[in-house]
Amino acid sequence: MKVTMTVAITKPGLHVVDVEKEVDLPFAPNIGMKICCPMWDSGRKVENATLYFDPDYKVEYLCLYMGRIETKDEEELNLHIKAYKAADWIFVE
Repeated sequence: MKVTMTVAITKPGLHVVDVEKEVDLPFAPNIGMKICCPMWDSGRKVENATLYFDPDYKVEYLCLYMGRIETKDEEELNLHIKAYKAADWIFVE
């Protein structure tokens, strides 16, 4: 099943940056399920799941919200963004 995982990276002052990665999973994840990714030390739990039926994709896909990473300042925010980009996650504008 085609799945898009999304993580919100924030800093004080309400600056939010979303990063996402598309993966194929051999199972249908559900809310509360822990998913492992090399970006996370011990995996992250699915906080929200939305199933889309998009005619452009011609297949359904599942969008998983994997939570929020709160940073202390712009420098730490940029370090997280660079790390996710290096791991082939996409910056969502």
